[in-house]
Amino acid sequence: NNDDNNDNTPFIPIDHDFMRLFSNLLGGTLYLYAINDLRIQDDPVTAPPCQKGSTSRWVPLDECSSSNNNSALLLGKRTERLFARMISYFANNNNANPNVLDTTYFNDINAECDEQDQLKKGFEVADLQGNCWLNVHPDHWNVYDFTVWTKLGTDGGGHPGNSAARNPIKEFAESGSTFLDFPSWHEMDRWQDNKRKFAPLLGRLGDLVNYYDIQQALGVNVSSSTQNNSDAADDSMDDFSLRLVCGSPYEVSNDATLGGSSSSAQGRGAFDVAIPALMTTSTNDFHQQKKMIWTELALYAPDQLRQRIAWCISQLLVVSTSAITKGYESTEMFTVYYDIFVRHAFGNYKDVLKEVSYNSLMAEMLTYYQSKSTAYVYEQKGNIEYADENYAREIMQLFTNGLYVLDEKGNNINQVLVYDNDDIEEYARAWTGFENQPFRGNIEPYYYNNNKSRSNRIDPMNINVKYRDVFPKMGLNRKYIGDGVPLCEDLPERHFLQKGAVYRLLGKSPTPELHMDPIEWSTNPEYQPLSLSQEPNNDNNNNGNNSLFSKLCGAAAAAGSSSSNNNCEFRPKVVLDESISCNDNDDDELCSVDTIRTVQVVAGIFYEYIQPPCVHLAFFNDAKTVVTATTIPRDGENTIYKYVMMIANPNTASAGIACCTNTNSDDENENETNETIITPERNEPYYYYWGERTLYSTAQERCSAGQEASSESLCSSSSSSSSSS
Repeated sequence: NNDDNNDNTPFIPIDHDFMRLFSNLLGGTLYLYAINDLRIQDDPVTAPPCQKGSTSRWVPLDECSSSNNNSALLLGKRTERLFARMISYFANNNNANPNVLDTTYFNDINAECDEQDQLKKGFEVADLQGNCWLNVHPDHWNVYDFTVWTKLGTDGGGHPGNSAARNPIKEFAESGSTFLDFPSWHEMDRWQDNKRKFAPLLGRLGDLVNYYDIQQALGVNVSSSTQNNSDAADDSMDDFSLRLVCGSPYEVSNDATLGGSSSSAQGRGAFDVAIPALMTTSTNDFHQQKKMIWTELALYAPDQLRQRIAWCISQLLVVSTSAITKGYESTEMFTVYYDIFVRHAFGNYKDVLKEVSYNSLMAEMLTYYQSKSTAYVYEQKGNIEYADENYAREIMQLFTNGLYVLDEKGNNINQVLVYDNDDIEEYARAWTGFENQPFRGNIEPYYYNNNKSRSNRIDPMNINVKYRDVFPKMGLNRKYIGDGVPLCEDLPERHFLQKGAVYRLLGKSPTPELHMDPIEWSTNPEYQPLSLSQEPNNDNNNNGNNSLFSKLCGAAAAAGSSSSNNNCEFRPKVVLDESISCNDNDDDELCSVDTIRTVQVVAGIFYEYIQPPCVHLAFFNDAKTVVTATTIPRDGENTIYKYVMMIANPNTASAGIACCTNTNSDDENENETNETIITPERNEPYYYYWGERTLYSTAQERCSAGQEASSESLCSSSSSSSSSS
């Protein structure tokens, strides 16, 4: 039952109950507020809505007020028409938030505001349905953790008006409010100067957020807090009492007998951490403690040869404390970095380079952290900017090849350069998209700007696919970096059932972490996951244990236990030790799909499939059209479709399915911004789970197998309505 499954989904709205709940579970020590009464007209930092490339925020009004009769806020006809369509588009396609709407004035939109409206802010406008919207400050009703602002003393980041007699920041919560009203007598630069103290942004009032991600952002574990605050715990949070937290590589538990960071009452048995409320070490000693740790190991560790080799490698792959933000105050991120060399002292230099390249310190040191592709920057800002070249140069010049080609004895005889600037530009595109993983528990928080903003500088970085350069990259000796990696179209059929296939545990969330699916899917009552059959495979040679369910459920399934959450032994990572076969008469959904993303093993427990690395060709034969479809309301007309078209390789699982009964290829209209609008008649797509991608041949087969096979077929590219991605 899909409704039952969704009850386990850890997505909750950021609303007033949400803010009160987190504060109550932590004994009232957390102060979460939605910022209110920010004045957009008085803030010179915010861009006006008519500035191309800008993002604007709007709130719905019951009706347009008489304030719009103010001549300073009256809009020209072109401006009204532009924002009526823009707001309608975003409201119908990208907004699940009932309180606020964000719109982006993309650089490639042809329509422009009237000249007299270019600098206006804070005006009202009606959308195509006549609903009225008010332009507000871009931070209006953003929700932050204002706890640091409640502290006494500005040295600790507190509000300068706080005193033992009165704390104006706490007064909002004490009166039962979850809004923090910005004083009308404060200049707006007070907000811009101080809002960094309240990072990270938790979301907008009304946003849907992952319950676990919020705990990471706040640096708390509500499930453990509820043990001492059971009366405050809301029954609706009972499903969130279990969570999976992975440690750092080779992490060991603290030994309290070593003393270390804290008083005997705290008994952590570890080095001191950069949290002002917990620090017990003097500032000078605190800055020296990573050197103390290294010196202790270098002099007295039993593996002296390993320690000396690690020191030698560290002199090649240098990260300077002075070049890292908060480098002097931080300890664990430097010890974790140095452990790379200790771990691989007798190993492979390639493994060392890989871990170093994924380390956040090196990304900051050599400036490729959050480097973005030229395509991404152009799409967002309309500017042509190239990826950061620093690490691409240094990894060749300092860490590997050097400048010149050497002979077998290491001599530079012919003065031949290993690489040129073209090679650096190519490799720079390979270092795009790297950024930190979300903050988690049991690590030293990385604080910046003397506030509560935390970042994870411990775990290997993620690659943000939005920032990633997806085009082919030429390596040295005129060979592509992807040469030698299998083509995606050559992956074996149903590779997710082959020996060696990798699955990672998601827990109760059906939203994948290494794929991109809208989080709204997981809370949609019609959401359809791919659920595994709990029946044993019919192949008599495997004794009923050769099924994906039995592999992911674990030993309990192999022993023949009944299938339930309590009887499975879920492992964080599962690698198939043998291939799972599909019989011709097997009606299992797994044998009918081309690829999978996440699977539901039992009610409320999901695994994500990790596809093996492969290469997508930039150019291929017999390309097919795929589209993303969105809806656009039009004045006085029915809702119509807008299609963003692209091409895909028919031999890869690239898109979902759209089966047409009437392609209606002649019915095309163009609106005033030169966007092509097409309105094909089509029936419900055929799919086994939400987000399913198929081969082109599979899409053809499913459409042909429809109930009206004689008149139903895959939408053709000539109608611009082929399979929808």
